Amino acid sequence: MSLKQNNNELSRLVGAAIAVLIALPIAAWVGSFIGDSYTARATAYILILAWSVLGAGILCFITRNSTKPVTAVSLILWIISVWVWPILLLVYWQKNKTKSGAKKISGPTQREGPDFY
Repeated sequence: MSLKQNNNELSRLVGAAIAVLIALPIAAWVGSFIGDSYTARATAYILILAWSVLGAGILCFITRNSTKPVTAVSLILWIISVWVWPILLLVYWQKNKTKSGAKKISGPTQREGPDFY
């Protein structure tokens, strides 16, 4: 593993960690408005936090080939993306779907050898 690749992984982890740390108080604040009991609020908090942690993990996967360093703009994008990650995942799947469709191996146009019908 090269030093540049280590920096890339560190950049992704820093972005994910900061996004999740910012998601903690947001999840607590939103969870405080949901339900009348402690159990309902705690469940809402855990679900909202799990959503953002899952989003951070998926964003790390999607950006695994990125070579961009961490900037203020990229951190803001990470924070926003942790909440809207399903949209980014759909775009990622569509992008890879079109790439794999374009890479089809074309065989010979005529069959070689005898035809057995």
